Parts: sequence; C-alpha cells; structure tokens
Amino acid sequence: MREKAAAIWKRMQQKAPLVHCITNIVTVNDCANILLAAGARPTMAHHEAEVQEVTGGCEALVCNLGATENYHAMELAAAESIKEKHPVIIDPVGAGGSSFRREQIEKLLSYGNIAAIRGNASEMRAVFENCRTVTGVDVGVEDLIHPEKLIEAARRFSKEHDCVSIISGEKDIITDGDMVLSAANGDQLMSKITGTGCMSSVLLGAAFAVCEKGEYVQAAAAVTSAMGICGEFAAEKCREKQAGIMSFHLYLIDEMSKFSENILQKHSKIDVFI
Repeated sequence: MREKAAAIWKRMQQKAPLVHCITNIVTVNDCANILLAAGARPTMAHHEAEVQEVTGGCEALVCNLGATENYHAMELAAAESIKEKHPVIIDPVGAGGSSFRREQIEKLLSYGNIAAIRGNASEMRAVFENCRTVTGVDVGVEDLIHPEKLIEAARRFSKEHDCVSIISGEKDIITDGDMVLSAANGDQLMSKITGTGCMSSVLLGAAFAVCEKGEYVQAAAAVTSAMGICGEFAAEKCREKQAGIMSFHLYLIDEMSKFSENILQKHSKIDVFI
C-alpha cells in the first residue's frame, strides 16, 4: 500500500495537475500555496460568470462549503467537471452546524459522480445522517467515542454515492465502501491552526486528477499521509526551535515543498483497517 501511495504522489508531482478550488476566504491563500508546494497548480476562480470556462480547463474541482456566497458557482463548476469527467472533491466544512450547508451538499451529490468527500468526524456524521452535530468546525466528543458507527456509516454512504469518504482524525479513515484504510500520521499542532483540513482537500483534488477511479482510495491515503508527515516534521522543528503556532504554519508548507515519494514511502503509517 505504501508503494502504491508513493507512486501516486510521484505521478502527481510529475504531471503538476491544475486544480480549480472554490474555497472559503479563511484559507484560500493556504490552499493555493500548499498545492504549489506539493508540485500541483491552483486556480481560485469563484465568480459564476467564469467558473464553467475555468473548470473546463482544469483537471479537478474542489468545492469547500465554507464559500457560502459561491454555492451557485459550485453547482455550475461541478456540472462542467462531471461532463469533462474530472474528479470533484467536496469539503463539508461546518456542515455539522448549518442546515444551509447540508442542503448544498445534497445538491452537489445529486449531480452524481462525485469522487470524494472529506471532513472531520462531526462534519461527516452530519453529511451521512443529514443532521446537526456541532456548531462551528470542531469535532464533537460524541463522534470520537463511537468511531465504529461512523466507519459503518461511511461505508454505506460511499457505496450509495460511489465515492470515497475520508474522515480526518487522530487516525484518518478512508473508504470506498469496500476497502477501509487508516492513515495514522500527524501531530496535535495541526489542530491549533486553521486550514489544515482545507489544504488536505485541495491536495486530494491534485492526487485524484492523476488517477483512475480504482486508485482513489490509495490516492486519498497518499494525501492524508503526506499532510500528516509534514505536520510531524513541522512540529519537530517547532520544538527544536521553541517556536510557536505561526512558525508551525509556515514550517508545514515548507515541509510540503521538500516532500517526495521517498519520504512518503519511508514514514507513512497506512494500514488496512477492515
């Protein structure tokens, strides 16, 4: 599994896919920079007058539900991406506290052929059950207590929508409805800055852009592992230098700019969960 994930990462860096990101204003700069650091290319067009044309020239689309003012643009871009057979990634940020966002997710899912959806445990349970879980973007305690129920819900959801579900956490869980993988890299400091989830989602777009559908699970494992390893390395550097959170933020992107398939193969903690 490590070898396959590493090969996908190398392919992504070689092909440098162009990823259309419709993401929230909080993290738009970080999302663009993490893609550049990883070897991919971002475009951040948000206006509904241009998104169809722009996304038609890209190789993947990432829709971040934090961009609430751009929902119509997301729908137009998603329809175009699906027509062009480009992977579409949904990041359901804040879905646990907003029925408005959950309704938009349902609209995007109704187009069919969504490649993946990635969020934390509370966001993903909100999507799976179409219910309120928490306010904001943090993980609720209840969703950490019963992970087995969430994994089963993820499998059902992935089968129903023919997509990959990625649940971020201490161990990221990845499933296409049949295979379930865990990726255990990461550091607690990653939860102390905003945007690590959004950055992971745009990297999914880059990795999926260079893969066939049958490789999506391994591509997701490559991305979650890469982000986790870079988080570990950045945290280690912070501790060595007695640096703070903003230094960690910069070190995280620095580490991604130095990342390679060899580092992924050596340090990733990918396992078959079930």
